[in-house]
Amino acid sequence: MTLFENASNLDYEGWLRGLLSAGISGGASAITGGMVVTGMDPEHYNFQAAKFYIMVGALFGASFIVSVAKFLQGSPLPPVKTVVTTTLQKVTQADDASPAAVTTVTRVQETHTEPINKADSEVK
Repeated sequence: MTLFENASNLDYEGWLRGLLSAGISGGASAITGGMVVTGMDPEHYNFQAAKFYIMVGALFGASFIVSVAKFLQGSPLPPVKTVVTTTLQKVTQADDASPAAVTTVTRVQETHTEPINKADSEVK
């Protein structure tokens, strides 16, 4: 297998979604920080002052970067796409001694990697 064949088995969509959500949730804390600073110093940092929006933007950027870095520490590369297939097998047996049927249900799970279908990933 070549490097590019292995790259097609990675879950980029989930990884990018996690990366973006980490940044947004980290940056959202800037709103709370802005409210606290406004409460502590309303003369200089109120909703009409440009300094307030500069400060909230800087807080958003710093929190975004820290949260994205923390996400990348735990997941530096996209994980391999895994598919779990669960199959239920239902077997019903009846014999002459007991007219009531006995049902046995067996759950079989299979986990494997599966290449991403290039036709599904193209924008239509």
